[in-house]
Amino acid sequence: METWMKDQLHMQKQNKGFSLVELIIAIAILVIVTGAVCSFIVITSRNYANGNNDIGVQQEAQLAFNQISDVVIDARNSINYAGEDGSGNFVKVLKDSEFANTPEVKKLIVYNTLTEESEGKTPDPSASSVPAASASPSISPGTVTADLYNYIFMWQKSDESLYFAKWKQEETEPVSISDFEVLAEHINDFQVDLSQVEERRVVKLMMNFTVGTRGFQMANNVTVRNQVVINEADIQPLDKEISVEISIRENGLIMEPGEKYQFASPQIKSMNAKNKEIEWAFTYDGGKTILDKTTGGSEFIDKKNGMLKVGIDEGKDGKPSEFEVVVIIKATNGDKSKEAQSLPIKVQIKRVNTVTLSKKSEDVEAGYEDKPGTMEALQGSTITIGGEAGGNLLKSSCSVCKEDASRDQELTDWKIISGASLVEFGIQSADQTSATIKIKADAAVGSTITIQATSSLSKRKAYDNVNGTITLTVKERKSKVIPVGGVLQYGNKIQVDKMLKEFTTTITHHVIVIRVVDNSGKSADQIVAYHNEGWNLWVEPECFNLDLTKAYTFYMQALEAVSKENYKEWKDHGGTVQISSDEEIWNEYINHISNKAPYGYEGDMFNCSAVYCTTLEPPKIAFTYNNKRYVDQNIQIKDYNLLTETNREVLGGVAFDTTQEDSLNINISRRVMNTLTYSLYVGEGEDQSQWTKIKTFDAKSLQYVYSELNDKYLSFFQNGYNPKLNIKNKNDSNTCGTYHIVPGFVFYRKAETKLQIVGQQNYDSSYSGPVYYDASNSTIHVKIKAETTMEVDSSVFRGGVCFPVPLEMKSDARYTDILNTDWHYANLSQGIDLHALERDTGKQISLHISKIRYHRIEGTNTIEVEPIVEINRDNVLYISISFGIYQCDMNGEKWERKDAGRETGNGTLVFMGDDGKDYLTYYPVPKDPDFNQKFNLTELKNGNRQERNGEPLIGYDYSNPAYGSRKDMYISKTYCEYVNGIYTLTLLKSENVYDGFWTIRFVYGVYQCDADGNKWSRIKNTDTILETPANLYLWSNRNYITYVPLPTDTNYWTSNTVYKDLVFHKTDDMNGNDRQQISCTLRYSKENGKDTLTIMDTAGHITGGKYIYNTQLKMWISSNI
Repeated sequence: METWMKDQLHMQKQNKGFSLVELIIAIAILVIVTGAVCSFIVITSRNYANGNNDIGVQQEAQLAFNQISDVVIDARNSINYAGEDGSGNFVKVLKDSEFANTPEVKKLIVYNTLTEESEGKTPDPSASSVPAASASPSISPGTVTADLYNYIFMWQKSDESLYFAKWKQEETEPVSISDFEVLAEHINDFQVDLSQVEERRVVKLMMNFTVGTRGFQMANNVTVRNQVVINEADIQPLDKEISVEISIRENGLIMEPGEKYQFASPQIKSMNAKNKEIEWAFTYDGGKTILDKTTGGSEFIDKKNGMLKVGIDEGKDGKPSEFEVVVIIKATNGDKSKEAQSLPIKVQIKRVNTVTLSKKSEDVEAGYEDKPGTMEALQGSTITIGGEAGGNLLKSSCSVCKEDASRDQELTDWKIISGASLVEFGIQSADQTSATIKIKADAAVGSTITIQATSSLSKRKAYDNVNGTITLTVKERKSKVIPVGGVLQYGNKIQVDKMLKEFTTTITHHVIVIRVVDNSGKSADQIVAYHNEGWNLWVEPECFNLDLTKAYTFYMQALEAVSKENYKEWKDHGGTVQISSDEEIWNEYINHISNKAPYGYEGDMFNCSAVYCTTLEPPKIAFTYNNKRYVDQNIQIKDYNLLTETNREVLGGVAFDTTQEDSLNINISRRVMNTLTYSLYVGEGEDQSQWTKIKTFDAKSLQYVYSELNDKYLSFFQNGYNPKLNIKNKNDSNTCGTYHIVPGFVFYRKAETKLQIVGQQNYDSSYSGPVYYDASNSTIHVKIKAETTMEVDSSVFRGGVCFPVPLEMKSDARYTDILNTDWHYANLSQGIDLHALERDTGKQISLHISKIRYHRIEGTNTIEVEPIVEINRDNVLYISISFGIYQCDMNGEKWERKDAGRETGNGTLVFMGDDGKDYLTYYPVPKDPDFNQKFNLTELKNGNRQERNGEPLIGYDYSNPAYGSRKDMYISKTYCEYVNGIYTLTLLKSENVYDGFWTIRFVYGVYQCDADGNKWSRIKNTDTILETPANLYLWSNRNYITYVPLPTDTNYWTSNTVYKDLVFHKTDDMNGNDRQQISCTLRYSKENGKDTLTIMDTAGHITGGKYIYNTQLKMWISSNI
């Protein structure tokens, strides 16, 4: 006993629990750990959001930068850069360092049409322009330029925004902020440098932008293609009046009561606004009346920053289910102010308002007299209650929570709120759409059961739960019929001997009465009574001429063929049992049957059995597809893509199921399999009457009917019991469409039982031959498509490409480490061939991709790819064509282009072929090593022209260099010269020299390029060029000119006086034939240090005059002038 006491005391000491100090320490540790986890989640979410924001701003800035670059590259007349000087006027500069003060507003203006200053004159090469040699022939003074636009890019420091506007020549230059569109935001600096345009045709662009505390910079050197003038135009003064516009970035929202939403910062366009204050508000009438709060209690809990909280009562009890939001801005500058209001956007309220419940089904056996109504419950029955939530914008995605909207109408918390004692075991089963209960067999008639369900959506949201109820009244279960126990089927018969077990074995002769009821009620009941001897009883549906498309109920009852009176007579007196006559039996039965189901015999002349009942449903057939069985169900086959499928059959996996089951309502082997048919249609939608027939089975002729489409794009046939669909040409997009295979069979009614009829009413036993049964409930649908995942628009290809989506890339060894955020190349040593669909022709082709760059955008599940095609044209022209940058989420199905494609290559020179078309080729530019192999750079820079004789020129169609036609030309001679840092290249077709000084060249083109240039700029197209050192005009006709050398020239004659035949050519002589020859004596002398030439006749008389050589003009000038 003492030991036991000690043990108890010891146990009490060990179970004393935690002390207060231990609890405090444990709670403190829990708080620290929880705080660390929460901090990690918050920081991670913030970093993710910041990353997405950074990407968005960078993309916006990059797009703006690209647009500016594109405009500058194609500038045709002038480029102007200016900053506002503080007084509203603009000062033009070549670069930002020339500004006296940092401007609040900067403008980059590109004129493509002629300004008033430039109209009618050619830009002066000495006035800060590109060298005249690089002029483009695309525009000249007097050219009509109505189809060209001028562009303004305006940066404002006040709102750190870059604006954009364009206008035509006949339009007024934009000056109001309403004329501008926002190109990019968060731009805290914008700089342009035009100082290198004159020397190198280069415009330098720089842009700084910020996101929060992070800063980024973009810079680019843009080479101008055409001759332009710098800072020529007059810049319109800045309008000093305040102008401001504001707009909401969101297009509209769907929100739920109690939710909060932070609007994005509104887009503001302003001019001369030093300070700006914004405030968010509500309206119901398009902005005429401004409200601080809505009738449903919605309010901006932060009016300045646009934090909206939706009221709990929005959309409730007749309150509006939508309201409008506006943002108001007040801009000030000193004593000036301006107020503006955005256009309203609509906020729609998604809310559950009702829950509707209804009786979905009740297991009432066929034959019960009074079927229960929609609000009644039969004693002993099992009832399924269905329901759904109703309200505003259910199944529409919420802009805030992003929940799966497909579940908006689901229900939960099913319960019996009254009458639970009338139900067995409460709610037997329940899901999101229905609940099942079983009424007790002895439930009091007239009592009620009320069931309630709650909207799942309302339960998850901030507003009150929305409930719905249904009240059912218990109805008495009246007399019933006895189920047969077997299943009626076409092609089979069932044994119903139990109908006879209630009778005495003395009488073996019975009359069987069958009543067949058309459950649709569209045809009269068929009643037939017939003899049956013995104790075996069979019922066969095919004894009746029935419509296979209808459902029927068979009511069956047996009568003893001996009347009660005759039976008593036999029993009392013996002898022979007297069987009643057919007429007696039929008249008694037909006049004494109930007019209500189950239509039992109510007379007293004959003993009868209970009424037995069974149903006969329309036949069903079954198919299997992808290991699933489909009974009397449509089958949707996986779409067949012509561009990607290789070995899969169109109907692969579909098979007719020969398994016999009672649920099919027909004996498959005896009535279906030998007469199975399939009809082929094509068309959209579910209405069979709207489909186009291809190969169909005709119900009247019981033969196949073929349309002109049969066997055109597809071959359709039956292989055993299965349908087969084969594509004839996968490259033919006309095959595309939604196809429907409708099964059916020819039904031959063959009754095995011969009825010995007692009497009948409306009984139809006729046989009209075989009938066709259309089993359209088992239609097989398949869509054949030529669907791509990426739309490409490049010079190489325009159309759709079957580019693998991220999940496909992830499982492909060629795309390693798809989640890597660094750009890297796919493992494509030989490239990859992808299926593609040409946009214009619809033709399917195989498109070869040479390289693929890809990476994951940091902080996201978005993959970016860049497909690249590399083309080698005869080892002359190398072209690399990027289709652009495309993005797709990891689970996405389509690639979306985010950055336009680019083309690079070694093409440097464009020449005109003899067919008048331009062709692109590679000709080394001065900085290429190949150029020094063609020409001596040292000699060129010393002023010595270089030339090459005879070389081929191979080019490719400039509009499509990758795949366009090839042009072969022969250059008879090539000249290259170097003057003031510019190389000039002349490609000659032929050259003729007349009289030693009159050179006529037929050129393919004249080109120029600076030392660092990447391309030869064509300054002269195919033309005839005259080159001559002629320096003396004919004294009697200045339309003619000749050449007289100086003593320092290598071709000077040997003495100072010489007799010569001077040949004068007409100044515009382009054939070498328009010339005059004069015989004269020439005397050279030095007078006052100047070269002097005297022209005399052969007698020594001065006839031509005296001339002095002008070293600047390089001409002999008459001393008489």
